[in-house]
Amino acid sequence: MVISNFVFDIGEQVYSSLLLLLAIFIFSYDFPRFYSLLFLRVKTTPDPYWANTSAVRAVVKKIVRAAFVVVFVFFGIGAYRSYSNSQLPYSPEAGIKGIRGFYDVQSFIYNKDTLPYSLVDPVRWQNVVFESWNTISIRDNEPVIVDSTKPQLLWHPDSLKNFDKIGNAGRHFYRYTYSPVNNNRYSLQLFEKSSNAKKYDLDIRIADSIIYVHGTDHKGDSLHVQLARYTKNTCWMPGEESPSRSIKKIL
Repeated sequence: MVISNFVFDIGEQVYSSLLLLLAIFIFSYDFPRFYSLLFLRVKTTPDPYWANTSAVRAVVKKIVRAAFVVVFVFFGIGAYRSYSNSQLPYSPEAGIKGIRGFYDVQSFIYNKDTLPYSLVDPVRWQNVVFESWNTISIRDNEPVIVDSTKPQLLWHPDSLKNFDKIGNAGRHFYRYTYSPVNNNRYSLQLFEKSSNAKKYDLDIRIADSIIYVHGTDHKGDSLHVQLARYTKNTCWMPGEESPSRSIKKIL
């Protein structure tokens, strides 16, 4: 395991090296007998162990076992509560309720100029994804520096979490803060996840599966965008179960 961590650059070299050192320390006590038996091939007497069965030791063992069980139970309960209330490795901050989904950019007006669909335009958005947490990703043709760091399920401040954008190319990921204006209207501020710089000041209005966006980017240019939620169509009729569920029932 240690060699594979270093050869393939897995990222757990310190932890695997610690396990190796612990194993060497434990094995060092019996190494002379191991060497004489397998390499020198001489008669080797195993190290005798005589358990201490005194009454005091028996009482101490029971106390230690009970304490271990209590600590294990409380630690398990605490770990489960932390797991159930956490979205690690994603942000714990909830996004706008009911907005999660994949949206096609139906219209895009930039500084009063309507930009048509394009795969090469560096300004026009192609699609937008709203996550259930406070993250928006936008696909356009602007160059993206791919985050090639290795994913680690460790605690980080919300502003430094990058698990959702690691390895993604062609999409820009933004952390956003929002405040409600009135019914189905919100004011958003988008911050780029790689630099934590504010990129957009937006106002959105939600009308069923359509989202109307207007605001400005970090250069002060105006945006008017219409987003339409993309509904995934399945191959079976409405009300029917998916084939995978039917197979599971049969099995």
